[in-house]
Amino acid sequence: MSKQPLRTVPHGVMHVPVTPFKDDMSVDYATFEKLVDWHVRQKPSSLCVILHIAESVSLTIEEHKKLIEISVKVTNGRVPVIANVSNAGTEIAIDLARHAEKVGANSIVVHAPVLHFTTKQDETLYQYYKTISEQVNLGIAMWSHPDSGYLMSPELCARIADLPNIVAIKYSVPRPMYVQLTEMAHRKLIVSTSSEDEWFDNIVELDWRLYLCSSPPYLLQTKHDRRMQIGRAHV
Repeated sequence: MSKQPLRTVPHGVMHVPVTPFKDDMSVDYATFEKLVDWHVRQKPSSLCVILHIAESVSLTIEEHKKLIEISVKVTNGRVPVIANVSNAGTEIAIDLARHAEKVGANSIVVHAPVLHFTTKQDETLYQYYKTISEQVNLGIAMWSHPDSGYLMSPELCARIADLPNIVAIKYSVPRPMYVQLTEMAHRKLIVSTSSEDEWFDNIVELDWRLYLCSSPPYLLQTKHDRRMQIGRAHV
């Protein structure tokens, strides 16, 4: 099946709603619905749901799935929904990814897994993303962060970007690394990071149009000045 149409992702700022809990530590789904609706009404470019800030690592698989379902239902097509399906277990990540596709999410985020005991790490990571990408017809954003215990090299990211539905990366690395990847993967991978301090420089110097992902930069805009939403990113 052709996945070429999926090589378009939202531009601008992606909002990330947190996951509310009740006093007994069960998920407060009713409050989450209201929170998702509030975020959508702020008119972000898209909604990134169940990321680390939303306690994704504290959720059961069923809780994770239900929160994705609620996000899609409440959003109701008003903005794209990008669902985090990250898990070190490949089969669990695939299960979450298939569920996200089934309920109507627009894209998925897949965090690089924790790898403490492995040889041929780059090949392991390539096969991890390749295996997941073959199981869903959704655009995939990679995510490399120090909490994996390593950082994916620009060369590896550029190689993975050759897979048909790998469209973007949240690259939480020192600036020289993501500058290098931006240059290497021009027009085949949208590179972003969540550094608020460097966001303006990245717009000016790297022509970035995507902030993947957190909400604070949205506060730099006004009702009449939404310059972070201008343009659309294509690969």
